[in-house]
Amino acid sequence: RNRNEVISLIDGIDQLNLGQDRTFNANIVAQVGGQIGDIWGTVFAQNDADEMIFGEDGLPQVDAARQVLGNFNPDWYGGLTSTFTLGQVSLSILIDTKQGGEILSTTSSFGYIFGRHPNSLAGRDNPDFMITGQGVGPDGQTPNTASARIDDYYGRLGNVTEINVYDASYIKLRQVSLSYQLGPRLLAKMPFLQGATFSLVGRNLFFFANGLDELGLDPEAIYTATGNDIGIEYSALPSTRTFGFNLNLRF
Repeated sequence: RNRNEVISLIDGIDQLNLGQDRTFNANIVAQVGGQIGDIWGTVFAQNDADEMIFGEDGLPQVDAARQVLGNFNPDWYGGLTSTFTLGQVSLSILIDTKQGGEILSTTSSFGYIFGRHPNSLAGRDNPDFMITGQGVGPDGQTPNTASARIDDYYGRLGNVTEINVYDASYIKLRQVSLSYQLGPRLLAKMPFLQGATFSLVGRNLFFFANGLDELGLDPEAIYTATGNDIGIEYSALPSTRTFGFNLNLRF
């Protein structure tokens, strides 16, 4: 677990930009009093009842003040491995997890903008291609009645950081290995061989829980594996499920 606090920066600077997403609406920031890895970005304007405020054009309004929306550092990592043996056959299972921490997904952002996000389906059956958002009007009190074109509406959603920050927690079946070890009677026929083990191995088999499940992404598939902007996912490919065969010979 990584617990940290930014105590001070160079004279005259109280905020340092460590990383930036490609839509330029969010940054990984180190700020005095905050933590390394804080995700700063834009949020929707809301009234005191936490209702979204819409403009006269029917589009959700963006608050003028950027906010901390999460931090890429996890609360904790963990893992569990077990091996079951019966005669010459053994089964090994490895489950690991990361709990806590957030990730900014530009895949989500582009999904809204280009109509590929599963949450962008609402309103497509409207014959006039207009959608009326749920919330209040510009006065922050009366219900919103203004409509916007669907592409403009979801384009606005995609460009607001708040809706594109996800929980990066996961529980994964990391590896399963099924092995067979040659017994003494077979080894006795091959005096040059001290032992032999045959194994079938599968890795990254599936998730028990995944904070990015609705996007079909792996929380480990981040933009960069090192550096200060590891909290940014940028159009990552799905992780690969692999299968293999191991042969271990001892002479």
